[in-house]
Amino acid sequence: MQATTEQVGWNGLCEHEALLRGWLARRCRDGHELDDVLQDTLLRAARFRNRISDPNKLRGWLIRIAANALRDRMRREGRTRAMLRCDDDLDLLPAPEYVCEATATTSMRLGAMGVSPDAAREQLERAMATLRAGDRRVLLDHYAADASCAHTAQLHGVSTETLKMRLFRARRRLLRALESRMARVAAKEAL
Repeated sequence: MQATTEQVGWNGLCEHEALLRGWLARRCRDGHELDDVLQDTLLRAARFRNRISDPNKLRGWLIRIAANALRDRMRREGRTRAMLRCDDDLDLLPAPEYVCEATATTSMRLGAMGVSPDAAREQLERAMATLRAGDRRVLLDHYAADASCAHTAQLHGVSTETLKMRLFRARRRLLRALESRMARVAAKEAL
């Protein structure tokens, strides 16, 4: 009786299933993923079994196939997650709770406090007033005018890199001023 090509491909593979299962168990998220990757590994190995004739090299060869099968699966899942980010799929995602409609009087999160949009705007304006004139000017010229970094840099007579550094520092100072104001408001409300 002659063995078929299909049977020859499986010679020696089933004996290594426990080894592969143990190796994959430490790398897979759950049992279902482990079973899928193990099946894919064994199918790939059976398909290309004729490429390896030395039984001493079979174990390392199988582990390499398992690693590649797992890596391929992770790549496919990464592409699936990336595809969900496209605009057509945004309606599938739940809306964030903090989104306010123009007519709504809901509160916004500002620090640890919930405040109305008008109160948040007022606190931001007061924090802006405490900044140095240069910081205020660079923030307003860039954000209030909705200008590009290149345009704002040209307006201030500096390089784009210098402007980006000034914007970074001004935003950091504004955040500190706003956090300080909100802490004082929270302390007053607690009394």
